[in-house]
Amino acid sequence: MSHEDVSPRAGALLRGAVRSTAQHRCREILNTVVLFIIWIAGIAAQKAM
Repeated sequence: MSHEDVSPRAGALLRGAVRSTAQHRCREILNTVVLFIIWIAGIAAQKAM
């Protein structure tokens, strides 16, 4: 196996890893936002009662 064969494969693996971590971070942010909205809605509901 020559160096030319390894290089594009490593690049593809690296891009895949970056993409998965970006998706994971995006999902974490979404979860945080959803929890924040639920928390605010809960406070608003308690104040309304």
